[in-house]
Amino acid sequence: MRRYTGFWLLIVAVALSGCGARTDANGVQVGVEVGQALPDAEFTTFAGAKVHLHELRGQPVVLNFWATWCGPCKVEIPMLQAAYAATDRTGFQLLAVTDEGQGVVRDFIAAESMAFPVLFDVGGRAGSRYRIQAIPTTIFIAADGVIVARHTGVLTSDMIETYLAQIMPAPTEAPPADPTPRPANDNGILNDRAIRIAQAQNVGIYGV
Repeated sequence: MRRYTGFWLLIVAVALSGCGARTDANGVQVGVEVGQALPDAEFTTFAGAKVHLHELRGQPVVLNFWATWCGPCKVEIPMLQAAYAATDRTGFQLLAVTDEGQGVVRDFIAAESMAFPVLFDVGGRAGSRYRIQAIPTTIFIAADGVIVARHTGVLTSDMIETYLAQIMPAPTEAPPADPTPRPANDNGILNDRAIRIAQAQNVGIYGV
C-alpha cells in the first residue's frame, strides 16, 4: 500500500510543477532565458510616466541594463548608439535601463551625447525580475517577445551586429515615404510612446 501511495504522490508532484509554468498568448513559456517569452515589467520615464515592456510587442527590442559608474557600460554605449543610428524606422527599439537617480543620469546623458531612450528601474524591481546579476547585461528580444540572446559583459560591434541579425525582420521592399511630420530628434524610434520618451530625455519635454 505504501508503495502505491508513494507512486501517486510522485504523480501529483509532477503535475503541480507543470502547472506552475506560464505561457504567453503564443504558447511560449514565460521566463528570462533564451527561447522564453520575457515577462512584462514596468519602467519610468524622466517625467515619471510608466512604460511597460508589453507596449513594444510587435517590434524587436534591445534592453540594455547599465549604470553611469559602470566602466564597461561606457565602453559599449558608442557601439550601441552607432547600431541604433544605422537603422531606419523598420529597425529595433533600444532602451537603456538604470536604477540610478535622474540627476546623475541626466548629466551623464549630456556628457556622452546619448541619443536613445533611457528608462528608470525604480527600486531595481525589473532587474530582479529579469535576474540581472551584473552590468552591462543586454537582452535581445524578437518582435514576438521571445528572448533570442542574453549577454552579460561588454558588447563588441560584431556581437551587436550578430545579435541584431537574429531579431531583425528579413529585408523587404522599402515602403513609400511617410508624409506625416515626425519629431526632428526621434532617432528612428518607431512608436509614439518611445518618441515621447526620447523627446523628454533629449530636449527637456516633460509631458509624457
